[in-house]
Order: sequence, then C-alpha cells, then structure tokens
Amino acid sequence: MKIEYRPDIQGLRAIAVLLVFFSHAHWPLFHGGFVGVDVFYVISGYVITQILLREHREQGAILLHRFYARRLQRLLPALAFMLLVTTLVSFIVLTPSEQLFQYGTAVSAALWLSNIFLLFSDVSYFGQDAGDNLYLHTWSLGVEEQFYLVWPVLILAGLGHFSDKDKKAPRLVLVLGLTLAVSLALCLFLSVTSAKQAFYLMPARAWQFASGALVAYWHSTRAHEQRFNPSTAVMNLIGGSGLGLIVLSAMWFDRATPYPNWQVLVPTIGITLTLLAYRRDQGSHVGRTLSIQPLRWLGDISYSFYLWHWPILLFAERLNPFYSGGNALLALGATLAMAAFSYYLIENPIRRNQRMLMLPKRVVGGALTAMLLIGISMSVLKSYSSRLELDPQQRHFAAIRYQVPVIYQYGCDDWYHSAQVRPCLVGDGSSKKKAVLIGDSVLMQWFPAIADHFVSRNWQVVVLTKSSCPMVNRPFFYERIKSVYHVCDVWREQAIRTITGFKPQVVVMGSASSYPFSKAEWQDGTRELFDRLLPHVGQIKLIAGTPRLGFDGPLCLARRDWLSKTLPGAHESTCSGELHPSETWNWLSEVASEYSQVHFIDLSQAVCPASICSAKIDDTIVFRDGQHLTVDFVMTLKENLGTQLPGNKEQGSATHKLNSSGRPGSPLRR
Repeated sequence: MKIEYRPDIQGLRAIAVLLVFFSHAHWPLFHGGFVGVDVFYVISGYVITQILLREHREQGAILLHRFYARRLQRLLPALAFMLLVTTLVSFIVLTPSEQLFQYGTAVSAALWLSNIFLLFSDVSYFGQDAGDNLYLHTWSLGVEEQFYLVWPVLILAGLGHFSDKDKKAPRLVLVLGLTLAVSLALCLFLSVTSAKQAFYLMPARAWQFASGALVAYWHSTRAHEQRFNPSTAVMNLIGGSGLGLIVLSAMWFDRATPYPNWQVLVPTIGITLTLLAYRRDQGSHVGRTLSIQPLRWLGDISYSFYLWHWPILLFAERLNPFYSGGNALLALGATLAMAAFSYYLIENPIRRNQRMLMLPKRVVGGALTAMLLIGISMSVLKSYSSRLELDPQQRHFAAIRYQVPVIYQYGCDDWYHSAQVRPCLVGDGSSKKKAVLIGDSVLMQWFPAIADHFVSRNWQVVVLTKSSCPMVNRPFFYERIKSVYHVCDVWREQAIRTITGFKPQVVVMGSASSYPFSKAEWQDGTRELFDRLLPHVGQIKLIAGTPRLGFDGPLCLARRDWLSKTLPGAHESTCSGELHPSETWNWLSEVASEYSQVHFIDLSQAVCPASICSAKIDDTIVFRDGQHLTVDFVMTLKENLGTQLPGNKEQGSATHKLNSSGRPGSPLRR
C-alpha cells in the first residue's frame, strides 16, 4: 500500500528532533526542547491513523500482523544497530562500573520496555543522574511501540461495529474522543500524584496520539466530502500559531518546569494546529516553509538522528575533560553523520525490502527472535564488564564513595523518613564538658576530626544529624522528594529543644551552602537559631559548607585511569577546577560577626589550596562525590580544624581517640 509522502510533516519531524538535540546539548534559548517528543507523539498519531484508515478504506480490513511487521521492519534494525555500536564504544569510553549501569536499560530498550524499566528505577529524565544513562532517550520509543501495539485495536473498535459505512465515522470519533479525554485526565491526575508515571506511561500519553488521530480523521473525511474549505489566510494563521506555540514552549520551559503538567498542552495544541492547517490543493506558507529541502532531509533521517544524538552527546561529554576540543557542534556533526549512515545503509534498505513486506508473519517472528538475541547478547556483555570491574584501581575508586563517617552506622540519621531526633553519644558520658554536633551530611563529614579532638580531651560529644536538612530556620522545596521538606522543619525544632536540655559548652553547627534560600532567608533563618540556642550554650562554632567540586571526584579519577588504558593521551591535569566561593559563606560570616559567642569557621582554602579544588591531593583522594570529603582527607585537616575548637590546651587521655577510618575506640551509644 503506497503511503502519501508529506514534506511538511518531514519538516515538523526535523524541527522536533532539533529541539530535542538543543535541549540535551544545553544550548541557550531552547532548554525546553524536550517538547519535541510531544511533537513526535502527535505526528505519530496522525500518520499511523491515516495509514490504518486508508488500509481499511481500500482493502476493507486492517491486518494486524501486517501492521506490526511494518512497524518492526521500520524501527528495529536501526535501534539494534545503535544498541550494538553504543555498547561496544562504551567499553572504551566508560568505566566498567558505568558499563554495568547501562545493561538494564539496553535490554529493556531492545524489548521496547525502557519506559517501564526507567519508571521503576532511580533514574529521572530531568535528574542529575540522567547524564549517566546512554539509553535514557529510548523511553519515548517504548511509549511509541506500546502505542502501536494497541492503536490498531482501538481503530477497529471504532470502525467494526457498524455495517453501514457512513455510520462508522461517528463511532470512530467517539472512541478517539474518549481516549483523548480519559488519557488527558489520567495525565493531569498523575502529574500531581506521580509525575514519573505521568511522564513514562503510555496511557498517560495516549491523548497526544489521539489528538493527531482526530486531525487525521478530519483530513480523511474532508478529502472525500469537501465539507470544510477555509481560506489560505485562515490556514496560514492556524499553522503559524501552532508552530509558534511549539517554539514558545521550547523557549519557555526548562528542566525545572513540572512536566508533564498543564504545560504539556502548549506544544501538543501547537503541533495539532500545525497539522490541521495542511491543504492538499495549495500549501500554506507554513507548509511550504516546512517543506524546504534541508528540513525534509533531516526529517527523513530524524528517527536515526534521535537514536544517535543522546549516546554521542554523552560520549562527547565524557571525553571532553580529557581530550580538549569536544563540544556540542562536533556532537551535532557526528550525530548527522551516524544518522545518515544508519538511514541509508540500514534503516531505509530494510524498510523498503519488498520480499520482507510480502512475508509479514516471518518478519514478526524474526523481529521477536532478534529482540531475544539482543537481550542474550547484552547479558553476555554484562558478564564481560563485570570481569573488567575487578580491576584493582577501578575497585579502589568505586570504594571511595562509600568512605563515610562511622556515625552513620549507628542510626542517628533517618533522613526524610522520620522527624524523630536520635542523639548519638561519643566519648566520656559522665563528663561535664559537652559538645553538640548538629547539621546535615556536609557538617557530619567533619565528624571524625571533630570527635577525635573532643574525645581525646575527655569531652562528651552528642551528634544530631538529618541528611539534607539545613541549619536555617526556613522551609524549602526538596527536589529529591518533590515536596517541601516538612520533616526537616519538625526535626530541627525538636533538635533545638534537645540541645537546650543538654546545655553544652559548645555547639558545632553547619550545613551545605547549596540550599535554595535567598540572602535574607539564610541570614534571618540562621539568626533565629542563634537566638534560640545562645541563652543555653556556651558558644557556637559555625562551619561553612564545603566547596563544591563541580563533578564526581572518584568517578573522574576512575575515568581518567580507564581512558589512559584504552585511549592513551588523556590529560593528567584534569579532575580539578577553580574554587568558586559561595555567597552563602559571606552571608553567614556577617551574621556570625553580630554575636560575640559565635565563631565562623571557613576551611575552603584548606580544602582547595591555592583556590584550586582537586579530586586528589598528593596520594589522598579529597572528595567521595562532588561535595562530600573523604574520611582520610578530613583527618589530614584535623589539626587545622582543632585550632579553631575549644579545649586546645587541655591534656587528656587518648583512650577514646578515633582511628583513621573515623571509628571511635569505644562504642557509640544512644
């Protein structure tokens, strides 16, 4: 069955895939280019519905096995090629541990289930970990293939219950309209209750396919009955407005935009209007613009372009710190080259193979077998990556991120799950000299050095900690749990009451500098805590948040080590960067200076000597991630920190001294 070639739709595909690329490459102005996926969904609903309606009209039936065979023949070969080549390249570019992270998504992508896999994984499309997954972009292909699986059945439900041909259309409109309404309601509901499900699940996206399908039905009916014939000026207005909404949403939205939410209506309405403006007899200005040769060509290879753009961008990002010169422009050129290669040598020849088109059942069987073989192959490759992971140096770098203070082994911190205050005690429980440590994980990274200082001087140390809970008496929206962190507010209030009951000689307080507070919120929220505590404590030591490295330190070191084995010439001067002082340090220093009992401790120059932050100094790894220090490095700063803590001139027993791992000589007790 011959399918009408629509150059304007190819142009729309080109715009959609470019918007996605611009967004993923972090190009300015188009941070919301991820709406290109929404454009693709509406186009797919339009094109697939037209194909099914034409087949039913011309042949009186829709043969499901033939439809599925065409889809698999069209989509699977290029996907399989991308999965194979990307996996092989990852052996060179990615560390073994990073390779192992890829296989679950790769296998699910081969089975068109990556959206389901990602839904139940810890990977978020808009999260910081998105840049670690080579196959993250295949989630949208899973949604599309699941749509292809059920859509012909829905079309048949709309066409197969009436013997009178003229009465079939209203039934089809009802089915499509109900699908749109129910799916849109589900999408908006899930966007509030479970944004991840709204994003990844096909039923929450089906309304976008249905939008395109309704336009396809309208065009199919109008082509035969000529019921509606607006002027070219009206069609130009409709098409131009639709295209404008697409571009507007790409420029308006960004990664912080709750998505999908009501905002998803903007690009969806935009592409629906643009498709609606098509005229068979005389093209609109928008249609002629979309049909220019460069856009048509890019639209032709848009599927392969989409497949290749994400892994190429990630590979370029991995290599750029070690081999200067890599950037998004080169990644764009590489993507175009691989997309053209894939399209002309794999996708198009197989897609147009007439012998395969005549044997749809064999195509379906062969495709299912190929999908199974890909899954088996990925399992074999995973075993190979597991053996590579046994490399001693790689295991050392992987172990560093687990080098956390021993205090976390004693249940002091229940993170966001509970507001219960769980004090942990270290040192001489009968001592009248008490020090309290209160803060988040950034403050607790100093626990080994602080505890060693006080315990060796026969002090009693009380630890109060809550991860991601700032020592600022203000609520904030915690991105990780997608809500205001009320547990932190309740815990902090109870912790302050606990401290006033202890009446310690000193409180050591601190938290990360990256919380989303304004200057006024930082300073006023800190003053409130000082005012609550100072009548009950001797003095407060406020430690500035650790400088942020800007990248994962151990992972950078692991990548440098791995690349030096597989691609000799990796720069030795990487895994470091300039110190960027935080405004928060100045704000907190100003507040501390207002109180005679408060001392502000800034160790940024000790962490980043000569204003250079490095993942490794001499033989000591500094960071266990992008902002937390390793226990080994903290202990190298023990004397530096100790000079700014009380009790320097006191002599005491060293019986309770901590060893280099941060483990106390005597048990902690709560």
